[in-house]
Amino acid sequence: HSTYRDNIRFLSPEYIAELEGLIHQDQNYYRIYALGEPGVLENVIYRNYEIVNSWPSCGDVYYGLDFGFNNPTALVEVVEHDSIIYIRELIYRSGMTNADVIQALNESIPKKTLPIYADAAEPARIQEIRNAGYNIHPADKSVLDGIDAVKRHRLFIHQDSQNLIAEIRGYSYRTDKDGRVLEDPVKFRDHCMDALRYAIHSHMKSLNSGEFAIA
Repeated sequence: HSTYRDNIRFLSPEYIAELEGLIHQDQNYYRIYALGEPGVLENVIYRNYEIVNSWPSCGDVYYGLDFGFNNPTALVEVVEHDSIIYIRELIYRSGMTNADVIQALNESIPKKTLPIYADAAEPARIQEIRNAGYNIHPADKSVLDGIDAVKRHRLFIHQDSQNLIAEIRGYSYRTDKDGRVLEDPVKFRDHCMDALRYAIHSHMKSLNSGEFAIA
């Protein structure tokens, strides 16, 4: 039996703090990820998905972008076709500057006019990407409304999206010290989950209200 402490010299201070912080969020998560004890992830948020090896050739295409540096930057592509949402991970990498992100967008997104919904907490980064010609908007970051929006759809996740798949399988609601299930998710390994929520919830708002004008 081993824990992160046996490998601590290879881990970043940020990741160590994230692991140790789980004790204040969810005891089950802390036992599994920090203490390395057997456990079953409970209260999983999303069950409305399948892993597939296909990808649609047409549909409404848009993206979700979660910024990071010590944590990974995550870009998720969403294609809505025949009322089904297809998802795949395009970027999942730590240490990315905005120049790196723009270069990765150049390699990943075929048309700059396609909408990107990004972490609204990073307005300067959003503006720099907009200056590079991308149709990028600050996302609606409402967690509960965003989760509800994602739950309304049937999701097909491409099998090559290994980080996205790992995240969605473990994405769970928090519990308090008495075991009561709370409404908000555990903040751990959720970068693709944030990007997915930004994309679907913000795009639905765009279509319904025109709040996010598409350039």
